[in-house]
Amino acid sequence: MEGSGKSKTSCILQLGVLLNLALTILSVGYLTYRVHTLDERIVRCEQIKKTESDVDVYKNRLPRAANNGSRDPTSACTKCRDLCMQIFSSRSSKKLKSSKPSSKPVCFRGPPGAPGPQGPKGPSGQRGRRGKRGFRGSPGIQGPPGVAGPQGPRGLPGTALSGKAYIVHSLALPKITKRPPSVLVTKEGDNVVIPSKASGFPKPRISWYKDNKKVDERFYITGALRIKNVKFEDHGVYLLKAKNFIGQATAKMKLVVNVAPRFVVRPPVYFAGYENWNTTITCNIFGFPPPRIEWTRALQDMSKERHVKTGNSLVIMNTKREDKGPYMCKGINNQGNVAAFVVLNVYTVSKYQLDVFINF
Repeated sequence: MEGSGKSKTSCILQLGVLLNLALTILSVGYLTYRVHTLDERIVRCEQIKKTESDVDVYKNRLPRAANNGSRDPTSACTKCRDLCMQIFSSRSSKKLKSSKPSSKPVCFRGPPGAPGPQGPKGPSGQRGRRGKRGFRGSPGIQGPPGVAGPQGPRGLPGTALSGKAYIVHSLALPKITKRPPSVLVTKEGDNVVIPSKASGFPKPRISWYKDNKKVDERFYITGALRIKNVKFEDHGVYLLKAKNFIGQATAKMKLVVNVAPRFVVRPPVYFAGYENWNTTITCNIFGFPPPRIEWTRALQDMSKERHVKTGNSLVIMNTKREDKGPYMCKGINNQGNVAAFVVLNVYTVSKYQLDVFINF
């Protein structure tokens, strides 16, 4: 409760301080505005007072010049014209008084005269730089269609249909003009394009078949068969057919896909063998052409009597303790090679374990 009361008191104090600060700012702004307005009024009154004093001086100029003894006010002002021009040309507001006021006139500056006539037009300035190109406006409304042009000349007459003779002359059996190769060899992962082109009338329709199954038409939209990222499963015999309602033409092609050796199932790193038993280690490697499997033993030779190689397996006859250690299997073909190590551990089997195993 005391904590909540303190927080409420601090919030009220902060609100009071902010309100006082806002009122102070408003007061200062209002006083500044009033002082600025008063200053403008004072300046305006001084200008009006100065204008009225200049007008009074101008009105009294001629009588004062006459009282000083001049019969012709115009000639009196003419005499001091040069002197007045020299003094008042610098916009001076001082008055010129003579050292002998009884014999010479006093000149004062008069109010500004009327503006003179407008002077001649000056020469044109240099042409400015070209501005940036504006945004393109929206297209206008489409106009009405124009008047139709004159009809063109009549074409040449065509050949008249004359029964079976015309049909025999115009129709043509399909003919494959661009045949695929009889055997195409590629490797896994390549992109394959098998060319094909046919002629005839009516235009023959091209179809591709693989192992007597029709290939999806998406792979030969233009006629040529395209296979991207070819795989080993794509190998086989392909049949090209060009067919119209008169007949058809065919061409065969065999696709061979070479595959570098790879492990189907990688052998375990450690393999268990038992004394006096036959141990079989298998290295399951796939590739095309079928890879050659080689077995070697690290730093030791393998006896041909007890180490028999059958396909992709190594059989150790009548396994002994000295047969333990690392063995390496390697698959090799013309596309590459692959290898793996297998460590053979040989265990002794007791007679009791052997009896249990046989009875089981």
